[in-house]
Amino acid sequence: MAGKKNKNIALFPLKLKFRCFHKFLASGSEVNRRLYISKTSEQYVLKAQEFGRLSTAELEASRRYLRRFAKKGRTGRIYMRVYPSLPITKKPSETRMGKGKSSKVFDYVCPIRAGKIIFELSGFTKKNAFGLLMKIQERLSLTTKIVRLIR
Repeated sequence: MAGKKNKNIALFPLKLKFRCFHKFLASGSEVNRRLYISKTSEQYVLKAQEFGRLSTAELEASRRYLRRFAKKGRTGRIYMRVYPSLPITKKPSETRMGKGKSSKVFDYVCPIRAGKIIFELSGFTKKNAFGLLMKIQERLSLTTKIVRLIR
């Protein structure tokens, strides 16, 4: 499935080194090494507060909302800093135990550690940016925090 286009999953990698991966375990926190450089003096970011996974459906719904809002004539740049690259497999129902890990990819998820920046907005006013990120917080299954960065 990694090389074929799937209509059910919006965001997925085109090429994978391995078909199935081990589970992503919760350990440590994320260090954000680089932020996108903007010409404006302030940026607004959505930062994860806990460990978890974001599914493709959550990310796609958030991305569509942000894109629709940005198309309404408001100037600004939107960066999505995460990408779902971890395949989640699921065995078919009524299957006997054993016989290895299933090769059926059920969904792709993005493993998130605490402190990871998920979305980044630049060029928006404070009111618009906070309104946008508050709506995005409702669509995500993780607890997040809105941070204002001043350069």
